[in-house]
Amino acid sequence: MTLEDIHLDHVLKLPSSLQILSCSAIAFPRSDPSLPTVFEAHPEPFEPLPDLQVLRMRGVPDPPSRLFDMVTKSVGAKLTRLELDSFEMELPHFMTLLDLGKLSRLTFLRIWIVGLTDKDVERIAAACPLLEKVELFGNGITGVAVKQLCIRTAIKRLQLTVATDISADAIAWARDRGVTVAIVL
Repeated sequence: MTLEDIHLDHVLKLPSSLQILSCSAIAFPRSDPSLPTVFEAHPEPFEPLPDLQVLRMRGVPDPPSRLFDMVTKSVGAKLTRLELDSFEMELPHFMTLLDLGKLSRLTFLRIWIVGLTDKDVERIAAACPLLEKVELFGNGITGVAVKQLCIRTAIKRLQLTVATDISADAIAWARDRGVTVAIVL
């Protein structure tokens, strides 16, 4: 089962058989800001999603703790693809999932989180050895991160956006090892 274009202010219950979940923040103001959102009015937690394979979060406002709580409680999580496209997202939410071992099966990872560092990428590489494709918003990473991904994962394609601190030598080093590297400025 797949749910696309889910607005988090409107989701109450998700089926446990869900395999693909694509979430986005509401792009328009609520009609009456004095009324509680669905999350505020119904604070019950999400049910675990043991079959979840793909999670896309676009523009999800911080803190997305309810959604991360759902993934954290999904003991048998089978996530192979994770896309976090939210500049407002806090890095600790993502790192919590990483530290819990919930991301060890990832083969695709897109992270657009401001403040990502070489040390963060090293943690990702160590925890996600099956990664084949990685897309990073890399304003805080260097060639060290590129080398860690190449050494510790099964990476085949790396896309770096706003990665001004990565040297041409690091990119050439990755390409020499068969990794396709794309730089987006």
